[in-house]
Amino acid sequence: MPSTEQGPLPTIFLYTEEQRGKQLVESPVVGMISDIAGMEKLIVVKDVHNHLDFVYKIVHDSANLDALAIVCYDHTGYDGRTRINVHGITYRLGKPEDAIRLLRGKTRWIQDKGSVLAVLLDGASSKQVSFASRRMARTRLQNIPDDAQVVALEAPPQA
Repeated sequence: MPSTEQGPLPTIFLYTEEQRGKQLVESPVVGMISDIAGMEKLIVVKDVHNHLDFVYKIVHDSANLDALAIVCYDHTGYDGRTRINVHGITYRLGKPEDAIRLLRGKTRWIQDKGSVLAVLLDGASSKQVSFASRRMARTRLQNIPDDAQVVALEAPPQA
C-alpha cells in the first residue's frame, strides 16, 4: 500500500470500465495541486493498475473525476510547501488530507473515461506536464452500477 512518512495514503474507490470489467478500485489519494491563489484545486490519485498519478478535476454534481494530466512528482513533495511550474503558472502541491477534504466526505467516484483517454493521448504526444483542456465526447456516467466488482488494496503484512 503506498504511503508517506506520516503513514499510508488515504484512499477512495474509483469506478472504472476497462478490459478488467466494471470495477470500483481502491486508489490512493496522493495529494492536491492548487494554483497559488487557491482558486483552482485538483486532486492527484494513483492508478494502482498502471502506476500513473492522474490529476483530476472534481465534478461534485455527477460524482465524476475528470482527468487533466499525468504527473510524476515524488510523493513526499505533496507537503503544502512544494511548488511546481506548469507552462509558466506556479502551483502548490498539497497534502493528501487536504485533497480528501475537497471530496466532501464522498468515497466513491466515477473516473470519466473520455477525459482519461484524452490525457493518455496528450501524454503520448508530449514529454512534459500539461493540463488537458479537451475531453473526448462520451456520455457521462451518473451512477455506479450495482454489479461493479470492488477491488481493495492489499494491506501490508503485519510484522
